[in-house]
Amino acid sequence: MNTFAPRLLTLGGVSALLLLSGCGVDDSSTTAQNTTSTDTGAPAVGSSTTATATGNCANVQPRTDNFHQAVTLSTTTKDGLKYGDIVAGTGADAVAGKNVTMQYTGWTSDGKQFDTSRQSGRGPFEVDNLGQGQVIAGWNEGIQGMKLGGVRRLVIPPALGYGAQGAPPDIPPNATLTFDVQLVCILN
Repeated sequence: MNTFAPRLLTLGGVSALLLLSGCGVDDSSTTAQNTTSTDTGAPAVGSSTTATATGNCANVQPRTDNFHQAVTLSTTTKDGLKYGDIVAGTGADAVAGKNVTMQYTGWTSDGKQFDTSRQSGRGPFEVDNLGQGQVIAGWNEGIQGMKLGGVRRLVIPPALGYGAQGAPPDIPPNATLTFDVQLVCILN
């Protein structure tokens, strides 16, 4: 398995933060890694820096995402995204325009894990300006409406993921992707 940051960035030169410690620490300061997008759309991990997390964060319990866990996909959108909540959150809603921090694991349709923020040495992934194209369309659409602390299964069709080009070598062309995502913080 590669240890690349989430292969979710779709705009060249866009930076994202990978928070290495959870939100809600006493001094509200968290360690992060700078990432920059490469020509393949996958961010490259850079040097560590300090970032300040200000916002509403959940006290989430560690969990192990499981591709084989039965999840009811209660919603199917007109463009084919399917999703269902594994754990219903109880906090604020993730809405377009907000910066949110997510824990996640991603698999191809055969159950092969291609990325996770839950790996040792990694941390939650910050999505800046949700709904505005920093991440794949399936994330932009599927995260909106989640409640803080919630865990959701997203089944993303190719058109809302990496399409006909895929993201070699881990994500083949025309791949349907499955993600378990957990909303950890709403930062603004």
